[in-house]
Amino acid sequence: MTINIDYLSKIFILLFGALDKFIIALVVIMVIDFITILFITYYSKDTLKFDDDNIKKRLIKKLYILLLIILAHELDIIIGEDMNIRNVTICFFIGSEGLNILENAVTMNIALPNILKKILERIQNKNK
Repeated sequence: MTINIDYLSKIFILLFGALDKFIIALVVIMVIDFITILFITYYSKDTLKFDDDNIKKRLIKKLYILLLIILAHELDIIIGEDMNIRNVTICFFIGSEGLNILENAVTMNIALPNILKKILERIQNKNK
């Protein structure tokens, strides 16, 4: 069975809109967040109650975020105006997922540069 990349890219664009810097950034940040969740699971088994069910729930949450991006893209199409609902929604989740990464770093006692937190909070609050 051969998977046609052109066919997959057309499906992706149909569902999510363009394969642009917004969606790429969100997916990268979501992957980083999921990896940090796995790090915390290994790092602090005694202090936090992370189990397979919790990890599955977090993965489902990330898939649900992608469904919300599809919804936002469809709303952009339906409304037909340049409202950028999709991009605003993506930016909100970039901020949210980015803050999760920072919270995970704090859980592992990693010092954070203030600028990261300020920028991510600004992105998330700007898009509420």
